[in-house]
Amino acid sequence: MKKRFYSIGSLICAGLLAIFGFGSCKSGKALQAERARLTAQTDSLNSRVADLNFQIKDTQAKIEALRRGTHVAMYGGPNMTFEERRRMEEAARKREEAMQERIKVEEDKLKGLDSELYDTQSKLTQVQNRLGEISK
Repeated sequence: MKKRFYSIGSLICAGLLAIFGFGSCKSGKALQAERARLTAQTDSLNSRVADLNFQIKDTQAKIEALRRGTHVAMYGGPNMTFEERRRMEEAARKREEAMQERIKVEEDKLKGLDSELYDTQSKLTQVQNRLGEISK
């Protein structure tokens, strides 16, 4: 009787271990966790790519609007003195230089956004490749 109790107890313990998954292979769980992490990272990178594309289009529109606004028409009547004409031309030149400076700032911002978009897309490609390897 005593021997049978130990064999039944061993079977019950082994059954409980199997039911709760103790001692099972952890690689499946690790892969599942890695897949979930990579999927979340892919979603985050896709969101960032969409945001960068929006910012790039917005910056390009700003640059285009600034370029359209650089052409300044100067109106001077026939009674305008030389000094008045010089002041008018100086003001127009300053406005054009200010517009060129603003365009340069926006173009630098656009270059930074393009660079960040390239880096983000390459990172997204790496994550997607890793996710594809895990899914196999």
